[in-house]
Amino acid sequence: MEEEYFEWEEKYKPVKNGESYAFETYGADLGRVTSAPDSLIWTLVEGDDGNTYLIQGYHHVNRLNYFLASVPFVEGDKDEYLDTIFDD
Repeated sequence: MEEEYFEWEEKYKPVKNGESYAFETYGADLGRVTSAPDSLIWTLVEGDDGNTYLIQGYHHVNRLNYFLASVPFVEGDKDEYLDTIFDD
C-alpha cells in the first residue's frame, strides 16, 4: 500500500519542513499550517481501523501531523490516501 503515499507525494509535491515533510500540531508549525490556503493542507489521521490516512484539509479529530502541498487539491480529486510510510 506504500504506492498510495507515493501517488499522493508525486501529485501534490509536499513542502519540506526541515528534515521531513510533517508539520506539528502546535507552535510555529501549526501557525504555518493555519496560514496556508485550505487547498494546500493535508492532515495525517489515525483511522478507526488502526491505519493512518492523509486526508484533504485541516482536521482536529485523530490528527497526528499536517502536511503542506505545493499543488492544491481541487473538487473531485481523490480526498484520502492510505499511508503506510509513517506506520510503525
